[in-house]
Amino acid sequence: MNECYIIHPDSNGGAAVILSRADLIAEAERQRAEGVRPGYAFNLGHGQTTRPGYLVYSTWRDGCAVCALDGYAEPHILTGWQGDFVLVMDAEGVSA
Repeated sequence: MNECYIIHPDSNGGAAVILSRADLIAEAERQRAEGVRPGYAFNLGHGQTTRPGYLVYSTWRDGCAVCALDGYAEPHILTGWQGDFVLVMDAEGVSA
């Protein structure tokens, strides 16, 4: 699959950056290797969410993407606006 995501990060002066699906998966794998817990899930409504994943990009102009590595046959990349996602917490208030 040759999926590409065009974002405009402030750190790049707003200039467009093209990220591949492999780039987003690599970022999620980097976070997992550093011990970051997957804590963002797409809000499906009525108390239902997708499996938690890693926030791999977020900009005001382009929204955000979450990559879920576990629980699927292959990594899932979910995109939307920041309000489409919820932070998943465990009983201690730590992201799940």
